[in-house]
Amino acid sequence: MNKLQTGLLIGALGISVSSGPDQHSGYLEEQRARLFDTLNTPEQVDPTAESTAKSKEGIADEVLIHTDSIAKFQNTPFAVKGRGKMIGSNLGNVLGYGQAEKIMRERNNYPSPMQFQAVQKYDDLETLSFPLIYPDLKEVFPNQWEEFLENEDFLKYKDENADHMLVVTKVEDGKHALAYYEDGVLKLATYVSIGLPYRKTVSGAFDLQHDMIFRRSRKYDNAPMPYALHITGGFFLHQGRSDGKPRSHGCIRVPGLYQKWLYEHLPRSKKADETGEVQSTRIILDKLYN
Repeated sequence: MNKLQTGLLIGALGISVSSGPDQHSGYLEEQRARLFDTLNTPEQVDPTAESTAKSKEGIADEVLIHTDSIAKFQNTPFAVKGRGKMIGSNLGNVLGYGQAEKIMRERNNYPSPMQFQAVQKYDDLETLSFPLIYPDLKEVFPNQWEEFLENEDFLKYKDENADHMLVVTKVEDGKHALAYYEDGVLKLATYVSIGLPYRKTVSGAFDLQHDMIFRRSRKYDNAPMPYALHITGGFFLHQGRSDGKPRSHGCIRVPGLYQKWLYEHLPRSKKADETGEVQSTRIILDKLYN
């Protein structure tokens, strides 16, 4: 149990003991005793924790951010302070405002008695893990790109078969989501926020190109656009407050750690790999407002 989790749980139990009904005091005192027993028990370290967990299909299914990686945030948009501030250091910004609670409870042992708040700071966390494929989207996007293209709404893109394919669309729950396929296999999926109805995101298929890690908008009050990937014209894929609902001026907002991962793992557009083969990245934006 890390410092943040410990502090949250102790605080929650302390408040409950002082303000809750008398009949619950015995239970709460028992929970406090168990907590302190836990704190005095040496934590077992998983020797495989530093590696990326993989599913049976060999798909990277979880990335673990270790303490040293959190420290490296000091050189990223996640840590810029003052007038140049880019991203607030809270769980909603890095995991997604609609995803953070499930990820924290299922992957990071967030204390179950505590009411979750997406604005909770992550500064005191020792580790932070998140699934590359958000659980709610595993049944939405098929594992194979070819299978995705069997969807009648996307038949017109049947010739789109780049090594790296991204698609953003509205899914069954009415929210918007992004899926990334590498060599035809689903690698990442997350909810995102697209343009508002009066600031619609462009539709179609485009080359996706790396832009800037510390980009800011020239049009909208110098707004931060961290880990920007250029789609076309003034449209970008970048980190931003997102919960699956339309919220932007037209760009696609992606939760911070998901966008950072994409920016670092996608190849620079149309550069040859070690075998001399040209690596390309394409993005399809369709069925966004229907």
